[in-house]
Amino acid sequence: MLLVFIFAIVLIDAVLLAFAPDPAEADVASITDSGLAVTLIMFTQWVITIAVPLTYFMIRGYRLTPAVLGFRRTRFWRAAGWLFVVLAATSFLQIVYGWLIQTLGGENQLPSDVPSQDVTALYGTTVGAFILTFVAVALITPVVEELFFRGIIHRGLEQQLGFLPGGALSAFIFAMAHIDYRLFVPIFGLGFGLAFLVHKTGSIWPGIGGHFIINSLGVIAQYANLGNGE
Repeated sequence: MLLVFIFAIVLIDAVLLAFAPDPAEADVASITDSGLAVTLIMFTQWVITIAVPLTYFMIRGYRLTPAVLGFRRTRFWRAAGWLFVVLAATSFLQIVYGWLIQTLGGENQLPSDVPSQDVTALYGTTVGAFILTFVAVALITPVVEELFFRGIIHRGLEQQLGFLPGGALSAFIFAMAHIDYRLFVPIFGLGFGLAFLVHKTGSIWPGIGGHFIINSLGVIAQYANLGNGE
């Protein structure tokens, strides 16, 4: 059931990519239409991502509460400290990985140049597009993804396999769901780091916070680069 569901999520991600217009050919109208279509598809993905597994578990008789799914209070400074460690470690991994890719494969293979991460190509470059992108990518996506990948998948796998195998497998699923091989290593590292946060704090809130920081900085950086002519 899990493998079929993951395949469905990957398929939806592939459809999202299909709506991205070619930057060399796109005009303002086509990018606007693309942004609306992407938002609708992402909303559908969010609903499927959360509703399907929760419905399945309720049918199986599991008692699901916010606390069971990871929405638990945790000590703030302890969680903030572990979050800092995870973000520093994953940032270091991304820097090293980027250097290796640039050295071995050339600058055009860098993860920052992967088209699937270009949100401006999907949503457009207006102020309204930035607001829509920020809400979808930086606010809603971290909650949905942390609930699914850490609150449901990782916590279930950790209970069955233990932290290291469960964390590695949940990170692998998290990386596979992003469907681009050039991003696999840093996303796997991020997924494992966020699973570690759940393991150390017992809550998915720190992971949501970390996910928000990463996504919001990514969105802001892409729109800020537009002003620099990039």
